[in-house]
Amino acid sequence: MTEPVVDSARAQRIAEIERRWVEGWEITVARPDDDKRAREHLVSQLVAVRDWAQPHTPLPVASPPGDWPRNNQALLWLFSGAGILTLVISPAAGAILLVLFAGILALSYRSAQSKWNRRLAAEQANNSRRGPLDTSVDQRKTTNGVQIRFTYTELNLIPRTNILVSEIRANRSWQSEFLDTQRVRLDLDEELRQVVDEVTKLHALKLKTGAEPPPNSPAWGTYQHHRTLFAQSEKALRSRVIVLSLYLDDLRRFDDYLEQLDQINAMQEVDLEIASLYMGIEHSAMSARQTASLSDELAMAREAVTAIIGSLSSSQDYLRGLNHR
Repeated sequence: MTEPVVDSARAQRIAEIERRWVEGWEITVARPDDDKRAREHLVSQLVAVRDWAQPHTPLPVASPPGDWPRNNQALLWLFSGAGILTLVISPAAGAILLVLFAGILALSYRSAQSKWNRRLAAEQANNSRRGPLDTSVDQRKTTNGVQIRFTYTELNLIPRTNILVSEIRANRSWQSEFLDTQRVRLDLDEELRQVVDEVTKLHALKLKTGAEPPPNSPAWGTYQHHRTLFAQSEKALRSRVIVLSLYLDDLRRFDDYLEQLDQINAMQEVDLEIASLYMGIEHSAMSARQTASLSDELAMAREAVTAIIGSLSSSQDYLRGLNHR
């Protein structure tokens, strides 16, 4: 099968984005004493996106059972005072009232304990479903200040994708009527969810694999194989996010055309339908290029099917020859 041809200009743009990402890292702070706040911001952004993309069991509002006396201190004083006062006035009625109050307080305590147990179970289920996160970070000093990123570099793709999706959604061209079909074809929420799922899956496998064993260890070869697969997975994810960045750049270029269109309409009062016709020409050309790319993919699939047919035919001829013997 032939490899798809990558446009040289597109390849240069991809290389430029990769260079910017390597040099820029994830977040830069001007003052070293702000690095703690920056780390917390980076981690909170990661967790927020992960929680949005991977829905979790809602956590009941609950406090530990040990906090129950402090949280219900006023109720305890009220019941105790009322019970003692009634006991002084009427010992029999006071005893009944104290027993009643004790039962109410016991039920309240058991309810608080049950809510806390449900919260612990929900937290355990969420952590089990989402997998662990190692949010340790690396930082380095530059002329601009301190740069911070996650030690496990695949995690950096989650906040980066979230930013790209937000910027695409806020872009003027993306919201324009000329890109109605593209808003249908590119589901930004689903794109972000898939990136989060793949990144967290890769991250969990990295943590499960653990540290590199000694070269003379029997597990060293398997570890190297796993590390190669991890690198391939991260490269594929990075390429996917880079394509989003390229698309955002193209949208911003399209903004210039929309700006020119606005200027023409303001200066010459060009009829909007005529302007839409011009934009339709560009849109048709773009759709034609996209369809042509599908034809290229179909040709690649045809070669694969041809190879399979040839293999099956050879196997059939071989079996037929065995039957004639």
